[in-house]
Amino acid sequence: EITSDVADSAHSIILDQVENGVAVRMAVLYLLASRTN
Repeated sequence: EITSDVADSAHSIILDQVENGVAVRMAVLYLLASRTN
C-alpha cells in the first residue's frame, strides 16, 4: 500500500503501468482466443 500523495505525484508511473498491463492482458487474451489448432 502507498499513500495517495505518492500515487498522485507528478513522478508516479503507477497509472501508466496499470494502462500498459491492461493492454498486454487484452492482447494475450485475444491471441489465445483466436488460436486455431
